[in-house]
Amino acid sequence: MGRAKVDAAKDFVSALNPDIQIIDHHLRITDENTPAIIKDYDLVVEGVDNFETRYALNRACSALKKPLISAAVGRFEGQLSTFKPYENPGVLPCYRCLVPMAPPRDEQVNCAEEGILGAVTGVIGTLAAMEVIKELLEIGTSLAGRLMLYDGLGATFRTVSLPADPQCETCGTRSRTSLKGG
Repeated sequence: MGRAKVDAAKDFVSALNPDIQIIDHHLRITDENTPAIIKDYDLVVEGVDNFETRYALNRACSALKKPLISAAVGRFEGQLSTFKPYENPGVLPCYRCLVPMAPPRDEQVNCAEEGILGAVTGVIGTLAAMEVIKELLEIGTSLAGRLMLYDGLGATFRTVSLPADPQCETCGTRSRTSLKGG
């Protein structure tokens, strides 16, 4: 409360391991600044709470050929996927293939009002960390082209196939040459 998330996260991680270097970015992610921010990283993990940022990260990762590991949580459920459309164009989807359009603001769920069970973020965060390890070490089966769904109340996991959308604005035949756009 009363602090930027990036500062709180940096302090928390530094307390866990004071020997690591943390590069913090005090800014809002946009189409204009995202490529410069992520260009030197091997992959991007996002668990952000708004569609504009997810779309900007998706566009930049797709254009720069960086894996995007996307984690999302709801009150008692979560989802996780890895997006690498550049590895098999027309077959592997990007995030925009999964969510072509953001729902209207009045229909978007507000985590602060709905509440998120902390254990759900722990489960999805741990699974996202495992996806990072698999991608960096090139081991196991990637979640690229698949979406893992977690139901905390039902204690179930389910994985579904995610096809690429040939009409996708980011990675399909309608894609733009620029990072700008919807």
